[in-house]
Amino acid sequence: MKISFLVFSLIFSMTTYSQKLNESDLKPYNNELNFKILDENDLLEKNESIEAVIFVFNKPMYKNAERSISNNPQLKEIKLFGSSQELLTFISDSKLPKLTHLFFKRYKGSVLEIPPFPILEHLTIQSLLLVSLNMDKGEMNKLDILDINAPKLRKWKSAESIPNLGLIELKAPLLDSFPIVHMPKITQFYYECSFKVLPENLCDYADLSYISFNNYCPVQIDACIKKKIKQGVYSNLTVYDQIHGKILSEVESKDRKE
Repeated sequence: MKISFLVFSLIFSMTTYSQKLNESDLKPYNNELNFKILDENDLLEKNESIEAVIFVFNKPMYKNAERSISNNPQLKEIKLFGSSQELLTFISDSKLPKLTHLFFKRYKGSVLEIPPFPILEHLTIQSLLLVSLNMDKGEMNKLDILDINAPKLRKWKSAESIPNLGLIELKAPLLDSFPIVHMPKITQFYYECSFKVLPENLCDYADLSYISFNNYCPVQIDACIKKKIKQGVYSNLTVYDQIHGKILSEVESKDRKE
């Protein structure tokens, strides 16, 4: 679906914060989905052809968004820019039967709790202010992709097991521990963190072939992890003494050296 005049009108009419949205932000992750872009003043009536909605909020006004979601339970993907905990909870409570992709970006709170999303396959969380994230109640047994970008994140709670998780991208340089201990289907794992101990059971994941770890404090590296990285696909583990500090040690896959 081509970007319409409405998209460009939204880009130029919103605040400086929203003007930084790029073209990919204003399209669904699945580019085959028919979609609408809405702000806090827009209301989407029932339209069964719409499969994805992108909400861009300049003010904390969410009633039209709630009504738009209620009017369209067929939604498969929702992107939220500048949303609230309350709207996220509303979406969970709505139990949309086809919602598999959720993008929660530019969240302005310091604390976030992920409510139940039992059929969700892709979750993205992006916030410059988020300090504490609780995913204990997420019930995300079908989650395949988890993408977290939160430079101030220090506390993260999660269920110990996410059985279908295949890809993690985690950018949280202040975070010092990883709460998930069982993810048997993981294939790709990228992080920028300050883990005091590396994530558990890495050597047991047979399908984990792409690893890119940037660790911003000293950490012990077991021999089996070094072997897994060296045999991986364009993989690395780089340990720094601090954020923006000097490299203490580095392990790379063979293909990175070619």
